[in-house]
Amino acid sequence: MLDLNLISRGIRYCISMRVASMAIATSFAIFLCSRAVLNIQYSTSLEIVAYGTIFPLTFGIECAFANRERAVQGLAEIKALASTIYMQASAWDRTGKGVFGERVRAILMDMIAHMEIYCRNPLATQVSFPLRRGINRSSADHFVYDTFSKLGNEFELRGPDMGYAPRGQQGGMMGKGRLWESMRRMICAWEDVKTVRFYNSPKVLRRFCFLTIHALPILLAPYWVSFCASDHTSEALDPLYGCFSGYFLGVIFCVVLVTLDRVRLSLYILFYLWAE
Repeated sequence: MLDLNLISRGIRYCISMRVASMAIATSFAIFLCSRAVLNIQYSTSLEIVAYGTIFPLTFGIECAFANRERAVQGLAEIKALASTIYMQASAWDRTGKGVFGERVRAILMDMIAHMEIYCRNPLATQVSFPLRRGINRSSADHFVYDTFSKLGNEFELRGPDMGYAPRGQQGGMMGKGRLWESMRRMICAWEDVKTVRFYNSPKVLRRFCFLTIHALPILLAPYWVSFCASDHTSEALDPLYGCFSGYFLGVIFCVVLVTLDRVRLSLYILFYLWAE
């Protein structure tokens, strides 16, 4: 039952309006190239077509997987460093009141909330509306850096609570220096996430894949018709208007190309669940 469920989910993933529209367009092109209409057909090597279509898509998918792993590693490092900073602030507070740790925790939660909105929403919605206004919960990147600035200011203001000199003295000593180093690493990890968020693949490759996906299945309609010469099992369709082999191969080719492109596009979406 688990295997059947997995197969059904894969079939549902392959079926979409884009696949249906491309399959209809390809089938109509095959109908026009049949013997009863235009009678156009030719034979070529499918390996050349596969190298020109499947290879660019698989290359884009490989690039997308590498970017996703880079983003996941960056987000995991951010979460680990945020927990480290909070535990350091709580453990090194000599006042015993826990004010430093709670203040750092509030800043970190605000920072993670802005990071989550930045990663979940489309890039076109990244406008300068802060969360407190309640208008368009799309946060720009500089709100994340505002929280980094607040965090660094908190390190300096709470220095005496950790037993260090006030602002401007012994800024990089011992525990305070560790806090600054943790924040520096967090900023570097966040920049990795931003790089993956903005960069998916070269524009020329994306345009080439878009052209091949939507043009080749239709342009290859005479090639799909050529399979009717060796099709001796088709009784459902009149050979004058194409055959089962031609329509089947054309539709399957559309399903493969569009599904691979859908996988490539889905890998660029940073959609992560953040722990509170």
